[in-house]
Amino acid sequence: MVQSTDLDPLLKGIIAHTQDLNATEHIGRHNRLMARREKLIDALVEHASCDAGFHTLLSHRDPDVRLMAALRCRWRNILVEPVTSTLQDLAHLPGEIGDSAKSSLAWVEPKAAVNLLISPGHFLLSRCRR
Repeated sequence: MVQSTDLDPLLKGIIAHTQDLNATEHIGRHNRLMARREKLIDALVEHASCDAGFHTLLSHRDPDVRLMAALRCRWRNILVEPVTSTLQDLAHLPGEIGDSAKSSLAWVEPKAAVNLLISPGHFLLSRCRR
């Protein structure tokens, strides 16, 4: 069984990069942080405990981290119920986070249905690798 400590460096990196992104105004630095974060997220997706990692991110105290995790899970069509619940919670917040969550809720389910109808194989490939 994989121990949670195996996920810790990935999760800490994803959280730190997400928080740094939101505090960065310089576009070059923003792009570099985004690229690094996406590599960490890709590594999480490849990890045997990918679902547990995303659950941790979805329940993080920082709404920016929760929103980022929900959006990444939505694109991969994983953890649909926890993602929907997280987005519903975030939708009550004021500002950009609440607005993003509200707009994301409007198309979480239709996107999953479209992926299944257009390319059933894509749905299987988009899930966390086990």
